[in-house]
Parts: sequence; C-alpha cells; structure tokens
Amino acid sequence: MSYLPVSGRTCLELYYLQGKPLEELAESLRVSVQTLKVQMHRLRRQLWRLFNTELRTEAEELGLAVQSAEAMGRQKTCIWCVYCGRHYLVGTLQPEQNGTGVYLYCPECSPRPEGELLMSGGTIQKASRCSFLPAYKRDGSKLEKCAANGIQDVLLLWRSGTRPSVSGSIARGKDPDVDLWRVP
Repeated sequence: MSYLPVSGRTCLELYYLQGKPLEELAESLRVSVQTLKVQMHRLRRQLWRLFNTELRTEAEELGLAVQSAEAMGRQKTCIWCVYCGRHYLVGTLQPEQNGTGVYLYCPECSPRPEGELLMSGGTIQKASRCSFLPAYKRDGSKLEKCAANGIQDVLLLWRSGTRPSVSGSIARGKDPDVDLWRVP
C-alpha cells in the first residue's frame, strides 16, 4: 500500500479493510459518490499495474491473479486496423536506444502477436508518451514509413477515401464492390 498516494491509500483502507460504506466515505471526504467511485477505480487499476510489474513476485506468492508474462505490456488501442477495419489494434510501447518503439498488430489480421502491422523502430522520441493515439497522430507518418507486409499501399488507398475493410480486401487480392464502400 505504500506505493499508493496517502489519500488513495486511506480511501482503500477505509472502504475495503474497515468496511465503511461508500456514501459515508464520500461524505467524510466531501466529494460526490460518483467522484469517489472513479477515484477508487483508478486506485484499483494502479494496484493492478503494480501487481503485474514491481510487485509481481509477491503477488504470485500470495496467489493473486496476474497477467501472463506474454500479455504484459500489450494494450488495446483506439486505432482501427487498416486491413480489416473490424478490430482495434493491440500494441506495446517499448523503450529502445533511439526512442520509444511503438508496435501495433491486429488480433485477426496478424498471424501472430509478433507479426506487427506497424512498427516505429524507435522513432517516437518522447519517452514520456504512454498512450498510442497521441504517438500515432504525432509520428504516424514515421510509423507508416516503417510499416511491414505491404501496408503502405493499403494506407494510400485508405487515405484516398476507400474504407479500411475495402482496403483490406484489395490488399488480400479480393475484388470488393468499391463503389458501394466509397466514402462520399
């Protein structure tokens, strides 16, 4: 608990360890119940991250459920797959020598998680970036230049007004009805 901020630690102790009702706790802290729920949710997420990183060995010894080692660091993004247009990309941010590496893949289109669709090669220079969308928006052109498996052609089609699902069909050699899917 010492890894959490003092105010958050107090909230968790009062609610979970002492069993104080949420309404009473919110009243004593002079915040709304909804605000307290949001704060508690954030604290639980922070604890989850701690149990999966710094305190992983202790959490495993206590029998707490933690993520598998291979799933560590993978996050679902809000960026749609440019091949199929049906799934959000899953990605990892990894520190590298010349910046932070951004690796994105589609759960359906990529044959395996290591087969990333977009790789930055460490071109994202701001190490403080912890979200995929700002990194993609700011340095998306660099990501596109480093793209693998012929995705550059798909991105050009996508930018020209063709929807991603049609781009995926064209990239796979299928013949979709492009007029039906054309963006007006």
